[in-house]
This record gives sequence, structure tokens and C-alpha cells, in this order.
Amino acid sequence: MREVRAARRHVARTVALGLVQSACIIVTAVVIARLGSQLLVERAIPQGTPSLLLVLVMALALRAGAVLLEEATAHRAATEAISELRGRIVGHAARLGPRAGAGRGADLTSLATTGIENLRPYLVGYVPQLMLSLTVTPLCLLTIGLLDPISAVIALVTLPLVPLFMILVGKLTVGRSERLIADMRSLWSQLLDLVDGLPTLRALGRERGPEKMVRDLGDRHRASAMGSLKYAFLSSMVLELLATLCVALIAVSIGMRLVYGEMELAPALAVLVLAPEIYQPLRNVGSQYHSSTDGLAAVSAAFEVLDEEPTADGTRPAPDLRTSTLRLRGVSVRSRDGFAPHRAELEVRPGRVLALTGPSGAGKTTAAQVLLGLLEADEGRAEILAADGAVTGVREVQRRSLWDQVVLLPSGRCCHLGRSAPCSPAPARAPGRPSSMPRRRRRAWTR
Repeated sequence: MREVRAARRHVARTVALGLVQSACIIVTAVVIARLGSQLLVERAIPQGTPSLLLVLVMALALRAGAVLLEEATAHRAATEAISELRGRIVGHAARLGPRAGAGRGADLTSLATTGIENLRPYLVGYVPQLMLSLTVTPLCLLTIGLLDPISAVIALVTLPLVPLFMILVGKLTVGRSERLIADMRSLWSQLLDLVDGLPTLRALGRERGPEKMVRDLGDRHRASAMGSLKYAFLSSMVLELLATLCVALIAVSIGMRLVYGEMELAPALAVLVLAPEIYQPLRNVGSQYHSSTDGLAAVSAAFEVLDEEPTADGTRPAPDLRTSTLRLRGVSVRSRDGFAPHRAELEVRPGRVLALTGPSGAGKTTAAQVLLGLLEADEGRAEILAADGAVTGVREVQRRSLWDQVVLLPSGRCCHLGRSAPCSPAPARAPGRPSSMPRRRRRAWTR
């Protein structure tokens, strides 16, 4: 609620609709009790009091409309909240830079796609029931207390049993949601890595190997999901049985007092109608507990990314690059095997196309990232030389004003920086290679 505006609106709207439903439930119970007592005691048919029937129909219609509106707005609010949070994750990951996301690109992708979708059942199912338990339950309990204090005392004594059993069932599911979302993210990471490296695997004739790993991950994810469903069924059955027994206690007490003439029929009928409504929201909260844990696990993973501090942006607008020069001065960036690049010197003048060459791991991509302000060099600096001779550090300028003037097009064969230029296509078959070359080698050579 603090971070996502759509969630705040959703909670406020749910509370308002919960108050409307509470009023409709109380009016319905009182009207049904009045009609029932007239029918059983005075032998007066309900058609004899059309005003009460009209009030009953209006209360039922208003409650049905509130429920429909709540469900419709809940789905819309969930979509807005997920979209807002997904946009923040993607934007923040981009601001963190390539080094902050190195090695977990697939993990961030799975979190921003399927992982954050676990918020939908949380916002659609759990949050509305939680708000109803804070509105319907207290108001119905207060009404029962006014009609029959003894039934209110029974309800107050048995009501804590519902959250108590929720806690006991919840202890069985501790960590299950985290393991489920971790399995899902692991599966997505493996799949995305496999798709990314599929051309290389096909070229080497190893495309038939990794499917066993993917199948094992899928089996583990399926077993974890089925385990969560089993616990969800168990908790729903336990809470349903408990709520039924609690309502039965109130009904038995009312029945005994009616038999001995210690209670009027009208308040007894009203209490019997209101009693299930006290336990229903709490029971629904318990049955939606698994949705809440899945949603909160996804939110926790999202805010782990959002809580990372990005590199501070510059404060000055970038000079006009049509008349300025980008350059690296003795840039070194620390890597696993030393520095890559090491004391790099580079000048990118207007109107030129440059190619950074070198063996794999020499730091070509890192040098381009330093030049664009995506990384901070451990030694040296990247700077912009304006037409008037003024020198400005790349880290001092606003990155957006710099990126709006730069185009970076990396590929397997060439990389153009500064302006777009077409790459020369590779020939379908290299000159001098006979067409009788084996098919697998011919594919690898062409690629």
C-alpha cells in the first residue's frame, strides 16, 4: 500500500464496499426475522407486508451489486498494481546497470513476468476477505450483542479458534511459498539460458543434452505446486468444519432457550442468520492464506530489487554530440582475472564508425558501457570533449540526455556506435568449401 498507488485505492474501495455489505447483511437478517416470526407466531403471510419484502429485495440486490463491483474492481486493481510494480522493476533494473544485473538477467525476467503475477490472487482473493473480516465481522457481532448477549459471548469465545487453527495450518506451510517461487524462477532462468545458448549448442551438436535438466526442474516445480494445493485443501476443510461447529454451538443455545421460553423468536432468527456471517470472512481469509504467502513472497523478491541503490545520475545536460568527442582516458575496470579493459584509450569523433576488436574477455563491451555511463571505471575516466574545448566527465552528465544522442547496435560480428550502418551479411556457403561437407559441420560453418 505504501509503494503502489493502485493497491491503496483498491483497499479503500474494498473497505467502503465492506461497510455496504455489512449494512445489507444486518438489514437482511432483521427483515427475515421479522417475516419469519410473523409467519410462525401470528400466521401472517409475507405478502401481507409488501414494504418488508421490498426492503429485503433491495438489501439483497444492493449486496449482490457490492460483491460484483468488488470482484470487478479487484481484478482491475490487481492488473494496475502488477503493471505498476512490473514497470518499476524493469526501470530500476535498467538504472542499476549491467554489472548489477550480471548473472541474474533471467532471474529478473522471470520475476517481472510470471513471478509478480502471484500478486493477482493475493489482491483479488486475500485482501478483500481481510477487509471484510475487519468490517462485516465486528458489525455483525455488535448487532448480535444487542439482540442476544449470550450468543455474542459464545461467538467471542469461539471466534479466536479460527485464527488459531489458521496459525497451526500456516506452520505446515512455512517456507513452501518461497520454495515454490524459487523453483519457478530457477526453471525460467534455465529455460532462458538454454534458449539464449541454443544456436551454440546446435552448432556443437549438443542440443539433445539439456532437456533432461529442464524436465527435472519441471517435475520439481510441479511437485511443489501440488504440495501447496494439498495444504490449501487441508486448511479449507479444517476451517470449514470449525466454522460449522461454532455456528452449531450458537444454534443449540438458541434452540434450548426457545424450547424453555427464555427467548423471543424474532431475535433468535436474526441471530441465526447473522452467526454464519461472523465466521465467514475469517474462514475465507484462512482459505486464501496460501495466495497471500505467494503474493507476499513475490512482493518481497520485487522489493529486494527495488531497494538496491542505483548509481547517482549526473546533474548537467550532455553537450551536443554532433560537435563533441567521446573518449576514454586510461580506463581500467576490475574483473575476475585482473583488469578488462586495462588502461584503455579511445576517441569517438563525430561522423566516424569505430570497431572495438580484441579477444573474448578483453573488455570490449565493458569499455562501451563505461563510455555510455553505465559503469564506473576503477581507474581512468570517460569524458566528453565539447567543441569549445570544455571537458565534462560522462558520470557528471544526465544519462538520459547522453543516451538520446547515441545508438549502440551490438551483434556477433560487428558493433556500430554513434550512427546506424548495415553489417555485411555472411555468405550462405563460404568460398572454397565443397557442398559435400557434412550437414552438421556445414550448419556450424555457415553460422
